[in-house]
Amino acid sequence: MTVILAIANHNGGVGKTVTTANVAAGFARAGRRTLAVDCDAQADLTRWLLGHADEDAADLEAIVAGGADPATTAQPTRVAGLDALPATPRLARISRALAADATLIARALGRLRPRYDAMVLDLPSSLSRLTVSALAAADGIVIPVPASAVGLHGLAGFRDWLASFRPDRIITAPVWGVLLTQADLDEQGGMGTRVGRDVRDALADFRVTGARLLPVLVPRRAGVDDLVAQRLLLGDPAAHAGPGRDVVDAYARLVDYLLERVPTGKPPASTDPSSTSTPAE
Repeated sequence: MTVILAIANHNGGVGKTVTTANVAAGFARAGRRTLAVDCDAQADLTRWLLGHADEDAADLEAIVAGGADPATTAQPTRVAGLDALPATPRLARISRALAADATLIARALGRLRPRYDAMVLDLPSSLSRLTVSALAAADGIVIPVPASAVGLHGLAGFRDWLASFRPDRIITAPVWGVLLTQADLDEQGGMGTRVGRDVRDALADFRVTGARLLPVLVPRRAGVDDLVAQRLLLGDPAAHAGPGRDVVDAYARLVDYLLERVPTGKPPASTDPSSTSTPAE
């Protein structure tokens, strides 16, 4: 059973691409055949995994609107077992096709299910038809949220937006959890600022967020820029030894946690009983 995991938040700069890249690499290095799908016309994930963004490459728009074969559009990355479906600026035109049929992305990715154990989608920072359609294709959603008051408020808006698509079953995927990113940690690995602790405590309250807080804190590190610039990923020796090592080590813990649900497709277990009977929003 193939699991499609969407990394989503309508706010930018929250860590969606770094999360997608490292989760996808971690799944592949754990032996899961994995496809990373770049759903953002800015193509940051594409450049990270493939080293360049080819404007002539086939992307989701070419599959959905142009009839390209999904099996021939995915490109191998330098990580064994990890392929990437790139993005190009043409993705900005996909809304025309999706306006007529919001299930086109789900159908396109469905044709790839026999080839992969997992697909990880990097979604754009928008509440567009593309975002809706990609979420409609997903089996689970992870929401990166920065450890700030702005991040907490943004989550509330995104949660309510997701909930608006539940009654008509347009988006049915449960939220697997909220990932706290850009955390200022102390020497013991705990939250080092009062604001960070307040945000963490609010996110840990299921009644506030409607979603479980994942048991991983991704630290704020300037080394993230080095990871992106050098195309370093979870599992690369240089990534675990360089200035961004705390970040990739955090993603290693996240991958270990998520791997229990790949390829079963079941959301991670929660200690909050209210989340077992009602999908998280």
